[in-house]
Amino acid sequence: MGWGPKDDKHPLGPKFAETIAPDDVILIARRSEGNPDVVGFGVVTGKYKTRLKEFTIPALDRKTWHGSIRKLSPFASVTALPSGLPIWRTVNHAAALCQLHPDRILEHRKVCDWMIQKLGLSNGKNVHRGAALKPKPATQIVRRKPHRDPAQFDFSQRSAEAVRVARKLEAALVRDYKKCLGDRGHVVEQLLYGRLVCDAHEEDRNNLIEAKSSNGRSYIRMAVGQLLDYAFLGKEKFGTPHMAILLPRKPEPEILKWLDGLKISVIWKQREAFVDNASGQFT
Repeated sequence: MGWGPKDDKHPLGPKFAETIAPDDVILIARRSEGNPDVVGFGVVTGKYKTRLKEFTIPALDRKTWHGSIRKLSPFASVTALPSGLPIWRTVNHAAALCQLHPDRILEHRKVCDWMIQKLGLSNGKNVHRGAALKPKPATQIVRRKPHRDPAQFDFSQRSAEAVRVARKLEAALVRDYKKCLGDRGHVVEQLLYGRLVCDAHEEDRNNLIEAKSSNGRSYIRMAVGQLLDYAFLGKEKFGTPHMAILLPRKPEPEILKWLDGLKISVIWKQREAFVDNASGQFT
């Protein structure tokens, strides 16, 4: 980044140097004549530097160079893009630095999942699934404000296609989880509460599990409500179950912390297996 890490006039300089954190994934791309031109992508390693042995400053800039450098390892160069990958939706023709939002934009999720797979990081390594800017921290500043109508709605609207994709991802996640437990001698079933159906229940350890296709906070909040509801509805017959949310990858530590207070554990996929934060209660 040509702008320096302390450049007040160009805020992208400090953002590139300070806001991007180790384990963030950076996608290097642009629009060229209306089409995406992708150089490559990689995982940020270490803090920013102003000099790097492997990097040669262009001759014309050596006297005036004041920018910052981020090292990417592993790094994947791109010579051809997969057919149908919506990379064009991730490349902003106006901004030099922009963030991807895989938790709420389907096209961004597809691109991020492609990068994670190409980098060989689908083994549970907790990379930040964003490009260029670090996601906002899970712990937000709590503040008061005067009440005004309308109140915040506790629902979001998703397209039919997004719902279909989410259901498909959840079904595949549960199917893989069921097979993994089956190989260890555990039987996974479903529980029906009238017209409501939980994603998975394991009778021998009384485990109640709800799967979600994304680590987004809205998805996790929904899973929490479902688990508490199912646990209440089935308490007379099954007693107090062990509850867990099944996710595609390990969530941020702050998420684990507030779920722990509700006695809800988390299961996530790690390569071809699954792990949990409950000492193996769910794996």
